[in-house]
Amino acid sequence: LVSVWSILKQSVGKDLSKITMPVVFNEPLSFLQRLCEDLQYTALLERAHREPDPLMRLRLVAAFAATSYAATEGRFTKPFNPLLGETFELVRPACGNLRLITEQVSHHPPVSALHCETDQFTMWQTTCVKNKFWGAAIELNPTGDVFVVLKGVGEGGADEKYSWEKITTCVHNIIVGSLWLENYGTLEVRSHANGAKAVLKFKPKGWFASKKETAVVTGNVFDGSGVATHEISGNWNEQLRSKLLSPPDGDGEGEQVLWTVLPRPANTDQFYNYTAFSFGLNALTEDMKAGKVAPTDSRFRPDQRALERGDLDAAGKAKLRLENAQRSRRAARKAAKEQWVPRWFAEVRDEDTGNMGWVHTGRYFKVRESADKFAMTSPRIFDVPEEVNQKK
Repeated sequence: LVSVWSILKQSVGKDLSKITMPVVFNEPLSFLQRLCEDLQYTALLERAHREPDPLMRLRLVAAFAATSYAATEGRFTKPFNPLLGETFELVRPACGNLRLITEQVSHHPPVSALHCETDQFTMWQTTCVKNKFWGAAIELNPTGDVFVVLKGVGEGGADEKYSWEKITTCVHNIIVGSLWLENYGTLEVRSHANGAKAVLKFKPKGWFASKKETAVVTGNVFDGSGVATHEISGNWNEQLRSKLLSPPDGDGEGEQVLWTVLPRPANTDQFYNYTAFSFGLNALTEDMKAGKVAPTDSRFRPDQRALERGDLDAAGKAKLRLENAQRSRRAARKAAKEQWVPRWFAEVRDEDTGNMGWVHTGRYFKVRESADKFAMTSPRIFDVPEEVNQKK
């Protein structure tokens, strides 16, 4: 308790991303891997891809957007901040040929880019999390757009594009009391094909809320003319349901379950409250052993691996070594008047939202086909000599 306060007492009202935190506050996942947890319930997008009704597709995409918060329940530890140029890939041929790549495209401010492709959909997002410590709580405010394109589902086999922005997450009782977490704000999922939208309100818990009033989500679906057609309700950590708003004659469809949370492993409380999906993100794959994965992949981080083994001393030393090496590289670029250029993403303006964001250039998985090219084009950001630890 004393050590927590000694670190955070000078940080009230400040952005914690610029403060070096002890490794004891971390879980053995990178923030890039935590981003991938948004993809746990891709079955909703696969179901939407098969759905002929555009408003039902919208409801399923909205449910998918809301499920990204299900993995936050009970997750009070901090993921490792990605190094500039760090990546993470996820390849699952059995899941609709899913291929995902993330990259840390900026360090100050910290910006992460994600691209995921399957036979049924494409998803991409740009995320910059602004966090502040308010004495008793830490508030996380992500900025950036999330996009999903369902392939060939519209009229004449046209693609259907959706977008939304993420909401606020807040962890309470940082210093004293039992930790608890809430997600709150308005999540608006827009269909750029027909102007329809789903507006979901994540309600703050409040200090005296009952269990039934925890993690509450309510909202409506509006067609392209702005008419409310369906209601969506439930809890972001349990289940989401939908029903048709009854027409004047009272003849409406019954309530439909859109999504139900998957149970967590029996031993999750001993492992950072991971979901079953989270447990698989650090797996050493055959492709990694064969050299087919970029050396910048988060699973090669020595501090993360040491923490996973439970070796806090080695993890702390490795974390300091990597951070010092990153500062040295940044200083060298500044002296040479060089700008960092991300390898796998490019910044563009989206034609529908008008916002700037990072999109995959399409090169990563082409280069991946030849392991030699990774060796030639990727920096060795994790290969840092021990003596770098001497710099404070």
